[in-house]
Amino acid sequence: MLNRALAEDNSDTGRHRNRSTQAHEIGHGVLHENLFIEKMMFDQNQGLLFGEMERQQTRKEERIVCRESDVFGGTYQSPWYEVQANRFMASILMPKPLFYQVVEPLLLEFDMEKATPRTMTRYFLKIDEVSTTFDVSNQMARIAVDNYLKKDRAKRREELFN
Repeated sequence: MLNRALAEDNSDTGRHRNRSTQAHEIGHGVLHENLFIEKMMFDQNQGLLFGEMERQQTRKEERIVCRESDVFGGTYQSPWYEVQANRFMASILMPKPLFYQVVEPLLLEFDMEKATPRTMTRYFLKIDEVSTTFDVSNQMARIAVDNYLKKDRAKRREELFN
């Protein structure tokens, strides 16, 4: 469920937050259905004696498909399921092939460490373009662009042209 105030906020920021939240929560539904079912079963069976519910469950480590350390090398602080839902959200709202078409002309050779005021202006204009094109917040656009820029140039070219 969405917060009513969020759903009724018709500002650009509200619309972006609403779309992002919906895509994020859909990601949980698609990727983590078993966790929701498990929680509902646990809540319904709180009265069982002697841990019958726990004995019937497999070990928790065996159920995790993608851990935080698998995605970010253990440096990211969000739970693995939130990381997955955020990646799902970004994939739905900014599909890679379309995202690459928007960012490639300017950013293929961009190097943040050697940026000049002129190239930084182009960088911020590109973030605005991504935000407008995909109807997402500037923050989400910047995260996507920055993640793209973190890859080395060879990897960027490979993703763009394959």
